[in-house]
Amino acid sequence: MVSLGERLKTERKKRNISLAEVTRATRIKENFLEALENDQYNFSLPSVYVNGFITAYWRYLELDETELLAFSEEIEEENKVVVPLEEKGFRKKIKNNMKHLLLLSFLIISIIIFLLFFILR
Repeated sequence: MVSLGERLKTERKKRNISLAEVTRATRIKENFLEALENDQYNFSLPSVYVNGFITAYWRYLELDETELLAFSEEIEEENKVVVPLEEKGFRKKIKNNMKHLLLLSFLIISIIIFLLFFILR
């Protein structure tokens, strides 16, 4: 079976479209497009961006999206798309930041109440 990258490259060449044209139309950098055509999906970006690049490129070529679903299942099974560590810890960072923000807010409100109490006295 043909890989996703081979399918994209074959269809682009069949339509005589350059990578530069695809870049202009999709606003995806040419090096990312080349990587997709070479079945290299491990960018230093969150996987949601990689999936978005694939979908945008696929739609630009006006290919059948049911075929894309079959390819995406194949990619997931082969674990070609690796979720970067930054993405895995992202929720934890947000949770920690929210705790700090809440603590800081409480501290500021306490100081304001304390000052108002002594000023209005």
